[in-house]
Amino acid sequence: MKRAGFIALLATFLLATQVAASGDFEPHVLVYAGRMPGYADALAEIINETGTRAVVADSDAVIRSMLGLPQTGCVVIAALNPSDFVFLREFAPVFNNFFDSGGALVGLGACCTTDLESISSTVFPVGGNATIRGKRMGDLHGSTYVLSDNVEGITSGLPESYTVTQEKFAYRSSPGGPLEPASELGNIDVVYREVESGLPLLVTLEGDNGGRSVSLPGCFVVGVERLPFYWGNLVTNPEFRILLKNSVTWAMEGSERFQTLYGELEMALEEESSRLDDIRESGDDATEKSSRARLYMLIGLWAIALVFQGFLVFRFILPRFRSG
Repeated sequence: MKRAGFIALLATFLLATQVAASGDFEPHVLVYAGRMPGYADALAEIINETGTRAVVADSDAVIRSMLGLPQTGCVVIAALNPSDFVFLREFAPVFNNFFDSGGALVGLGACCTTDLESISSTVFPVGGNATIRGKRMGDLHGSTYVLSDNVEGITSGLPESYTVTQEKFAYRSSPGGPLEPASELGNIDVVYREVESGLPLLVTLEGDNGGRSVSLPGCFVVGVERLPFYWGNLVTNPEFRILLKNSVTWAMEGSERFQTLYGELEMALEEESSRLDDIRESGDDATEKSSRARLYMLIGLWAIALVFQGFLVFRFILPRFRSG
């Protein structure tokens, strides 16, 4: 525990000093997959393709430390192991506060279910209490996503229908039948639905306070390589890769937190650039004045030399010619 805490503090320090040294606002995406580190690394590699740096929070201590950093623009939660749910339940108020303060989150699988109701009823408003298994379709095992509400940025580069590897997906069931996602925190759109049941497979939430989230109640995968819904088959799925990158970009860059921090830093950088330009111009003026002064001094010395030479000619040389 002490070692994990030290690593978290060291990582926090390195990230903070990196931004301070570079002077640039470089947003980071935190990726947490709990006890599936290989899955987290693969998700981070996909996100890195957007040009935004993804940082794997490989322990509870790391995510506790890094979530408070100003450059943390988005959090991706993909934990599927019940052993990780204890931490996620405990940390739910922090995730909720991050969203309420204009932050961005992307949730895959379990965080959209009642296993984690403290966030699946707020940040990820699916509240799944039932599941439907995917199907074998050729070389794939998963579910077919069909476009429902076109949300600009989420659907870019994707066809209207495609298959994503997953063991199952979660939805909200009631005695009267399936329930649509609902939230009192802002506006919801169901971007993709499952082709046969019509149940939500991707839900966006734009919070009234400027936060944004993307819920992916499918993407249930396992760490057993021989199974068709092994996580390695998901992260190599071309459509999923695009979907994840789009989801992170849409959530982060449209969030109030990102806009505020980026805007403030851009303004500060512009002010600093203007200040440096003024100093540079003052320096140029000073250099020009100094050069002009040196020129005048040289002209003066040259004139004095000419006068002195004329004096020598009239005082000593010309009299000799006359006397001769």
